[in-house]
Amino acid sequence: MSDSVFGLENIIRAHEATIDQLCARLEALHAAVSEWQPISTAPKDGTRIMLWLSGPIRAPKAVFGKWYKPSSRSGYWITEGSGLAKPTHWMLPPDPPTE
Repeated sequence: MSDSVFGLENIIRAHEATIDQLCARLEALHAAVSEWQPISTAPKDGTRIMLWLSGPIRAPKAVFGKWYKPSSRSGYWITEGSGLAKPTHWMLPPDPPTE
């Protein structure tokens, strides 16, 4: 086998190890945000997430929503179907059923 082929195989193995490490890290991060987190840590890039709403007037509940920021104004949380919100916590939506 030529040196160039052997070198290429080493590069591929190194990248495979890096990919495996990145996949493991991604799984760990997903597990970390599979529980309710303080709203201050939520993504503010328009990602659809679950929001926890609670307060003195309404019963606590989980809803889907996202951070919305019009270009000329400050941003705010909105929910699907009910509009503005003041959530206290957030989490990623669960994976869909497999069956």
